[in-house]
Amino acid sequence: MPEPSIQPAKADEKPLERYFRILEVVSAFPSGIGLGQIADIVDLPKPTVHRLLKGLGESRLLASHPTAPQLYVTGARILRLLYTSAGADWIETVTRSVLGDIAGQTGQTCYIAKFEDLKIRSVAMVTPDNPSSGYVVPGRHLTIHCASSAKAILAFQDPALVRRILPYPLPRLTDKTITDVEDLFAEFTAIREGAPAICDGEDYQGFGGLAYPVHLPEVGVIFSLALTGGVASLLGEKRAGYEQVLKAGAQRIAVALAAGSAQQ
Repeated sequence: MPEPSIQPAKADEKPLERYFRILEVVSAFPSGIGLGQIADIVDLPKPTVHRLLKGLGESRLLASHPTAPQLYVTGARILRLLYTSAGADWIETVTRSVLGDIAGQTGQTCYIAKFEDLKIRSVAMVTPDNPSSGYVVPGRHLTIHCASSAKAILAFQDPALVRRILPYPLPRLTDKTITDVEDLFAEFTAIREGAPAICDGEDYQGFGGLAYPVHLPEVGVIFSLALTGGVASLLGEKRAGYEQVLKAGAQRIAVALAAGSAQQ
């Protein structure tokens, strides 16, 4: 990979500009880059660069390479910004193969949901040739206290944030809608302990969902992988098999997203 185009340091350069120039350099080397190379590229003394790197590390904008501590890589906060700003087209491109496999294995609509703008939105999906397999469409905002994909994501967010963004009182959409916040948080606890997120006809009568969180290294959960379809078929006798396929698929999606981000 060619070295980034970085302007030489100026005597009157502001500190913030120096931080950003170092971030630009490190982000161009996903395999890691050492202190000496960074100092050469940004044209600053090594002690100055070391001080700036320390500050960026304390803010989790940079981190030491997990297997080569002498090298620097982008940190958790930068990675989270990368994923949260990723467009639906990019997400669909890097995950299409996995979504297609899962839809083919299950015969159900398979989709990815994303946490952005304090809402949960479907961003990529594959629907099998089955008109009754689902009701989610790409770009649709999902009901955050009902949709399985939303629950799978919100279970891993800061509880205080979740309480702020939940509608109050929780609106009842069907006779199965959860309207008690504490009951909803009890579901979140089960999801964090490994249970699938479930929607049992809670937002649309007769339609359900199964979902698992997508755990991204150093980032956490801002995506989920879900199946949607009729309650009888999705949550019936084949449910255990669907859960197994979906859980493995969520791990594959995490790998696909991480690999795709490294190539951007």
